[in-house]
Amino acid sequence: MTRRDLAGGVAILALLVAIFHGPSSKNGFVHDDAWTIVSNPFLRQPGNLLALLGPGPARALVPDAGRPTLVATEILDHALWGLSPRGWHLQNLVWHTATASLFFILAAALAGQFLLPFTAAALFAVHPLHVEAVVAVNCREELLAAFFTLAALGAIGIRRRLLAFVLLLVGVLAKENASMAVVLLVVLDVCWKTRRRWSDYLALLAAAVVGFAWRAWVMGAPMLVSRTVEVPAENRLAVPAAAWAFLRGASNLVVPKHLSPEYEDAPRLLGWLALAVIVGAVAVSRRLPPWTRLAVLGGVAAYLPTSGLVPLANVRADRYMYLPSLALFLGLADLLLRGVQRLAWARRPPLFELPRPMLIVGAFVVVFGLRTLRQGRYWRDDLSLWTRAAAVAPTPRAFTALAEAQLRHGQTVTALKTVRHSLTLADDPHGRELLGIILMQQGDLAGARRELEAALAGTEPHHRAEALNNLGYCELQLGLTDEALARFLEAQRLAPEYDRPWLNAARAYEQKNDRASARRALRALPDSQEARRELEKLR
Repeated sequence: MTRRDLAGGVAILALLVAIFHGPSSKNGFVHDDAWTIVSNPFLRQPGNLLALLGPGPARALVPDAGRPTLVATEILDHALWGLSPRGWHLQNLVWHTATASLFFILAAALAGQFLLPFTAAALFAVHPLHVEAVVAVNCREELLAAFFTLAALGAIGIRRRLLAFVLLLVGVLAKENASMAVVLLVVLDVCWKTRRRWSDYLALLAAAVVGFAWRAWVMGAPMLVSRTVEVPAENRLAVPAAAWAFLRGASNLVVPKHLSPEYEDAPRLLGWLALAVIVGAVAVSRRLPPWTRLAVLGGVAAYLPTSGLVPLANVRADRYMYLPSLALFLGLADLLLRGVQRLAWARRPPLFELPRPMLIVGAFVVVFGLRTLRQGRYWRDDLSLWTRAAAVAPTPRAFTALAEAQLRHGQTVTALKTVRHSLTLADDPHGRELLGIILMQQGDLAGARRELEAALAGTEPHHRAEALNNLGYCELQLGLTDEALARFLEAQRLAPEYDRPWLNAARAYEQKNDRASARRALRALPDSQEARRELEKLR
């Protein structure tokens, strides 16, 4: 295969991404983007790039402080585009195109031919299961981890171990699943029966160890990436549920149905059966053809960080399949082409100067691409996204998120009904807090205070400062100035970098005619434009 073939393949992959994922560049910020990007003041200062490798961002409760590669790309986006979503989405499209292209180039070097690697890369480039990773800006961690994992494996292939170490370390600092590169290298050697120097494995292993050691130093735990993440108790050892999620994700590569940012929990028996199937497939993999063996072993290996062995906020998410799908698509492409070659029609002379198997592959790519276009429309804004999620998986989390989206769109009455429905499914502190906020907006301050007090009693420690601030704000409107000020001061103590308690405390001091204390509270926020405006009013 010539360089011209490779260049042509890369150009087609870029075109496919532009056609089928490109429309997502018109979408807004969705899902976790609201709190990790829009409401994250840390991204607004380019100078914060210098602080990313220290413990400061973690102490300040910066979202994703344990993934500095991701945060660095977001700081860059903020410097270039401000809060205009299109530029942020464009960077995601660039990383997805780069990952698909590098995947094709490396697979072509492994296969020594064009059609199988291109089929796998084209399906990877357009598949609807990847919409979450490509369209949600904060899910860029998946794109970064996959790209740098492939880049590190490519560097090992050309005996550039130091380069491989650096590339993989960057990937591990984007997301911890990049650490599976050393396992994937073992899988490649097992499938192709190659022998490699120990230094190749050690280069990748050292990058993973350094990455986790850094995270343990900065975050206090090697797998903790954000001190604000909420992990439900049932997700703390969820291997069976994660096994079922992996099988469902793999099946969605073939028949993508009911894709959603939220999924219902599987019955425990199904989880154990799924785990047995996976263990059995790994056990018999030695009898499988090389590409199928690579799909089984590589897919399972790449999924290990999200296999439920460590606590997860969500046991199942479409984005978790981004890295595992690289190996799975190679196996699926091999099976597809084997099936196509058995068709008499496919063995006839080329049609429109194209080999007939390529036309069949193109048909699959178009079918999946059209499904991607439809899936991408669900992600255009939070209201569309969570309306879809509540229909696919009517869980408390889906309805609470839908109520938040409705509230942001000014649909207060509908949001009230939705959050109350969520609370009938599960009495959740976050739902209680949202109910209190909605009641506050409707003018029922007494009812809002009761709900916010109930939410505060059950809230997670990392969210306590925000819950205190919301309750204090309600009490301030009720005229309970002393009670409100006590809430704001406690919130300041718990989260000194969180600006709302300082601003609200200044307002409380103003109500008490203590202008000197109000000024001191506002001067604690030197980078806040709102604080500067309030200071001007006090002069």
